Amino acid sequence: FEFHGMNQNESEPRSGLGSGVIVSKDGYILTNNHVVGKANEIVVALHDGRKAKAKVIGTDPDSDLAVIKIDLKDLPTIPFKTSANEVGDVVLAIGNPFGVGQTVTQGIISALGRNGLGINTFEDFIQTDAAINPGNSGGALVNINGDLIGINSAISSNTGYYEGYGFAVPANLAKKVVEDIKKFGLVQRGFLGVGSLDLSDEDQVAIYNSQNKTNIKPGSGIFVREVTEKSGAEDAGIKKGDIITKIDNSKIDSFADLSAAIGSKRPGDKVTVTYTRDGRQLTTNVTLKDQKGNTSFRSKSDLTVSEKIGGEFDSLSENTKVRYGLDSGVLTKNITEGGELAKIGVQDRYVIMEVNGKPVNSQKDIEKILNGYSGNVQIKFVDDFGQIRTGGFKMP
Repeated sequence: FEFHGMNQNESEPRSGLGSGVIVSKDGYILTNNHVVGKANEIVVALHDGRKAKAKVIGTDPDSDLAVIKIDLKDLPTIPFKTSANEVGDVVLAIGNPFGVGQTVTQGIISALGRNGLGINTFEDFIQTDAAINPGNSGGALVNINGDLIGINSAISSNTGYYEGYGFAVPANLAKKVVEDIKKFGLVQRGFLGVGSLDLSDEDQVAIYNSQNKTNIKPGSGIFVREVTEKSGAEDAGIKKGDIITKIDNSKIDSFADLSAAIGSKRPGDKVTVTYTRDGRQLTTNVTLKDQKGNTSFRSKSDLTVSEKIGGEFDSLSENTKVRYGLDSGVLTKNITEGGELAKIGVQDRYVIMEVNGKPVNSQKDIEKILNGYSGNVQIKFVDDFGQIRTGGFKMP
């Protein structure tokens, strides 16, 4: 891909390169959110020399995946392989590193279920030593039969270039993202509703014990640190201190196992959770909900303004306005990582002064301006250094 967009701290447009995978004959393409998320124009170049402009159909910042579409027909597609892979399997990484053109590199699967890297909200990466470099993002990781097993998304490097550690989003998660975005325009993701501690991570267990004066033993499973109010887990009777050991027929030895077992589920799906409490093994059925507590599917039209732009707002007191010399403004909170406001540099406790040139003093003011609006949005805000900044995005 060639894409054109703007970084949050840049005043001039920039160009960049990325890769993608054609997943349907009528032009749907899977890629990374970080490749196309800030772009205001995307041009897809095919191997046969054809080029076409693409539009973004939907994005999922939590998995760093996105679906775009070009208006070309009878395109070649790649089959997904969603069954288990094995460490040591030979794999090929396909993409456009450094813009040199379609390139294939070979390696093996170095590890499965990598998480805790701080890259995505949901991390269940395939790790490979096939060379992955800038420009490979969004490209295919395939097995020796040419089946898609992952989307190349990140590298671990001190230089920003290949050092032997590349990471791909597995095909089972990628396939669900594609299906949801094509059907609903956004990802339908079910949540169990627990705050958890990975017992396989001895360092994290030690830190938790030190901070909470507990004596939890490291091992297998997920220790429930807290249960979200009105979640599926709470409804099913799961409590703080329980240790989850199985979801349906999948053994849960680590957070990666839990992420993989729940990540492919949707709100309303039912799972059987096996857990231990006071040395006893118990089983309960959980109906998953989304983060808003819904068990039904939602489309883009169901989202609130706050959900669409990724943030909520509190009114400023008159004393605060006087103290900082402001005529208007709202204080930001609950800024969503990867959301539209975050992309332009807005963080929690920043002050938004104007939206589309209109002063705002409450969340209702912002909702009134943006509810039902589909054009470009311009935000004027004050950062935590007191600097007045501006940024813009197209209303999702």
